[in-house]
Amino acid sequence: MISETHAGEDVPAYATGPGSADVGGVMDPHELH
Repeated sequence: MISETHAGEDVPAYATGPGSADVGGVMDPHELH
C-alpha cells in the first residue's frame, strides 16, 4: 500500500472472547481504540 487515508467512515467490527459483547456491527473507528 503506497498511501493510506483516514476518511472517518464507519467500519465493520467483530470480536470473540471475553468482552466481545461490547463489539459488533458497525462502529466509528475511534470507538475501537
